[in-house]
Amino acid sequence: MKRPGVRDFHDATVQRFIGEADQLKALARARGLETVLDLMPNATSETIRARMAEFLVGDGKGAPLPAVPLNVDARQGGRYEYLRLGQRLVDLVANSAN
Repeated sequence: MKRPGVRDFHDATVQRFIGEADQLKALARARGLETVLDLMPNATSETIRARMAEFLVGDGKGAPLPAVPLNVDARQGGRYEYLRLGQRLVDLVANSAN
């Protein structure tokens, strides 16, 4: 970190990460707004329609959602992949016939 080139690379990487996170956040907000705008007139429940209206009036600061318990089993052999915007995940599987 004492060398200027290393420090510049680190700073550029941090700024790129922050920019990508901001893009993801903006995309999530836009998708959420689309969902709210669809649910407000089309939901069958009056409660949901009212909550969507409250959400819009409160500028997205609705009541917090209740915590949902999540069970994670780390013994599974799966993997986690993080994809940047625009990337695609491709799994290659060996042909067992060869």
